[in-house]
Amino acid sequence: MTEQYRQECEAREWIARYKQKVNKLGKNKANNWFFAIISVITKKRGEQAANQLRENMRKENAKSSKD
Repeated sequence: MTEQYRQECEAREWIARYKQKVNKLGKNKANNWFFAIISVITKKRGEQAANQLRENMRKENAKSSKD
């Protein structure tokens, strides 16, 4: 497994979790939850890693929107 593949899988996982939160809590609370998650990731792995995750999530979301 390559690092790029791992990052893509992580992005898909966070997208799925976010969608579950939207269904369960609504979009505003899901957004608040996600911002808290990104904050933790920033603290643990650094800002660059958090930004990379967000970018990977955008790419994965764009891929799934085309399907």
